[in-house]
Amino acid sequence: MSRGIRKTGIFIAIMLTVVVLTGCQIAKKDESGQAKEELYGAYAVVGDRIPDGKIAGVKDKKGFVHFKKIKGYFLYKYMPEKDTVSMDGDPQLTHFNFVSNVDGQMDDKNNITSKEKEQKVKATMYVQETKGIVTTSLGMICKRSDGTVYLKNADGFMGCASVQDFGKGQSMTLNFSSDVGDKKISYEVDFKADRAVKKIQIIEMNKDDVKIKKTAYISPKIKQYQMQKDTAYVIINEQLIGMKGQTINRQKIHSAKKNFTYKWKQLGDDGVLTPTDLKFKK
Repeated sequence: MSRGIRKTGIFIAIMLTVVVLTGCQIAKKDESGQAKEELYGAYAVVGDRIPDGKIAGVKDKKGFVHFKKIKGYFLYKYMPEKDTVSMDGDPQLTHFNFVSNVDGQMDDKNNITSKEKEQKVKATMYVQETKGIVTTSLGMICKRSDGTVYLKNADGFMGCASVQDFGKGQSMTLNFSSDVGDKKISYEVDFKADRAVKKIQIIEMNKDDVKIKKTAYISPKIKQYQMQKDTAYVIINEQLIGMKGQTINRQKIHSAKKNFTYKWKQLGDDGVLTPTDLKFKK
């Protein structure tokens, strides 16, 4: 296991990396020659540590896995068609990225062939900025040949990082790697501190900069907002939640020449932010 530590100001952004030799016992085969277990995905947790041992999970119709004993967010990679790689996960995980590192080699006939050495699966999760200690964890999900799944810490890897005073713009990155035959696969989640939106006020303005409609401060959990016919632009006054729970005011302006989408982050009970859309219709 190797660990690298980066410092930015007084904040320590922690990058934990591990090469797992046994992993989900992918190299062990049953009598039919099929792998008994395989690495199925990663599980990101905020505010808690993933316990030791194997935690049984349930896979839903979408292929997502969740666990009763610990609340977290699922991320995985799959290949629904030949030579096609797709990624999916809970909506709290965003900015999916898949990278395949390939080496060129020469065969017996002096032709260049390619050989995949490593696959990297990445995603981002936003966490409410917080005064005090914030803990993040990342575990590996394994699938058995009978279809059952379980969560575990990567062998030799604590899979956890904590930081004091997690402020906006700061981040913690956790990842693990596992050898699969002659190549390696790794999962990485970047936990980024940001601010949730608590309430918004909507002000509609016409082309002469005259206010034609103004709402009270409302919850942005509504899915759609109908603008006036003469609205030229919209002012959105936001009330954000700061590090100490205080209200921070911010203003955004959107052109209303056509429909647009206002994007905000909704706060969950565990401090995780869910990117959410509010559609403005003309």
